[in-house]
Amino acid sequence: MDEADVRQRARAFVSNVDVSSIRDDLSPYVVAVNAKGRKEELGEGESGYTVTKPNGKHIITVNALETEERQRFTICHEIAHLLLDLPSSHEEVPSWSYAKRHPNEIACDAFAAELLMPYQQWLSLVPKEEPSLELIQHMADLFGTSFPAAASRFASLSDIPCAFVTMERGAVRYAARSTTLRQAGAWI
Repeated sequence: MDEADVRQRARAFVSNVDVSSIRDDLSPYVVAVNAKGRKEELGEGESGYTVTKPNGKHIITVNALETEERQRFTICHEIAHLLLDLPSSHEEVPSWSYAKRHPNEIACDAFAAELLMPYQQWLSLVPKEEPSLELIQHMADLFGTSFPAAASRFASLSDIPCAFVTMERGAVRYAARSTTLRQAGAWI
């Protein structure tokens, strides 16, 4: 399953849910996957997990000690595990280390971003201007996400030639390229 397939599956899921208030309330997603959410103080570095009861109901638990942005992302990430039927693979790898993360976790992150920043809502709300730190922060605040999530989303959906790049130890580990850069075959 590649990133394009993950995004299409997420968009299909979003299209069947009322997302009119999703920027404030993720419960329509939670209900759509037959789940219940709860907050609990978890250990450092543990963002959340999902338990499935024998009756098929899922309990998504998020770390109450983490930021609201992180909790929202974790809920969507856990929903991705359920809908993509991908097992969790949370080895002892720092969450910031993209290069060492399991492909299942990367796929669930991409799915979560689609849920947090629904495609049609994003396109209708993003200002048509040059990218700037202020613009990206505005979009992050508007959608209740982190700056990196909003920056990646902006770059990947922009017609303006731009990219969001994550580096680790001097090497590019992740690059979200704009449509223009992808069509031109530009690499980071």
